Amino acid sequence: MALSMKTQQQSLAETAQGVQALVEANNKEWEKKYQKAVTDYENQMSQTEEKYKSDLKERNLVYEQETTKMHEKHKKELELANKKYADLKKTHDKEVHDLFQNVGTLKFVKEMRFFKKQWDE
Repeated sequence: MALSMKTQQQSLAETAQGVQALVEANNKEWEKKYQKAVTDYENQMSQTEEKYKSDLKERNLVYEQETTKMHEKHKKELELANKKYADLKKTHDKEVHDLFQNVGTLKFVKEMRFFKKQWDE
């Protein structure tokens, strides 16, 4: 009986070692699968992040180009409007100057004042 008990204990010990080896192997397998899943996820997130960074960079470039074009367009329009204004102001100033420097015009204005005073009386 003592012999059978020893063999039974040995058998149980061997079974326990076998089960422990299986559990360890299973744990290692799950660890590998987990690491692979984490690595795949990180790679996917990295690719997604790169894609969005690339898209954002492209959109910013397009925005900058369009903004620059609009700025140039409005700048040209403003310069044209300023030039027209300056030309009109120059013409106006010249006409006013000529009008009041002209002796005939001054004589005409004096006569009109004279007639106005006469009519007011």
